[in-house]
Amino acid sequence: MKSTVHYLKFIYIARGSLAEVETQLTIAGNLSYIAETELNPMLMKADELGKMLSKLVASLNKKIDNDVANSRVPDIESLAPSNL
Repeated sequence: MKSTVHYLKFIYIARGSLAEVETQLTIAGNLSYIAETELNPMLMKADELGKMLSKLVASLNKKIDNDVANSRVPDIESLAPSNL
């Protein structure tokens, strides 16, 4: 279960990185460094990736909940990363 919690932490980092990329793409578009015809497909792909990551987070959280329920761990809070 600890490995799932650690993996989940990396997925949250990936979502943050994706948000940074989306921000940089938007800025590049606003400054006309990239054409809208090139920008829109990239932003759409980033949105798709964000949805995939969100589904993965939900799945991993469900797995953690099931693992905790099945193992009857008394102190559940100690298993979760502090910044989730």
